[in-house]
Amino acid sequence: MFAVLAVAAVLGGVVSIDLWSGASVEARATVPGYDRYVTGASTRGPSGTAGPTSEPVWDRLARCESSGNWAIDTGNGYFGGLQFDAATWRAYGGTEFAPAAHRATREQQIAIASRVRDDRCGYGSWSGCAIKLSLPR
Repeated sequence: MFAVLAVAAVLGGVVSIDLWSGASVEARATVPGYDRYVTGASTRGPSGTAGPTSEPVWDRLARCESSGNWAIDTGNGYFGGLQFDAATWRAYGGTEFAPAAHRATREQQIAIASRVRDDRCGYGSWSGCAIKLSLPR
């Protein structure tokens, strides 16, 4: 808990305690404008209603990029739910899962997309949808 508080203080974030999860209490540092997108976590209020980020960010991005079709190959040079080009898929280790993004599972595509996002410091690789979804670029 103290490490989380220290991280939050250094990063200028806030600490929230998730009391809605039942038996466990979770502390999480949130950096405004970034962490809520990184985790893609679901937020639920006391009544169980979905919060504003209830759909994971990668699913929202895939819905924007490819209508949510994780196996799409339209022949335009971009593949999978997050529309990877072949060079990016290879460069970030995608071939450890499948020869092309559209042949990989949703989870495998998200793993590679997370590498891309982290390396490029945001969602700028999906610029049109990042703007539409107000994601940090």
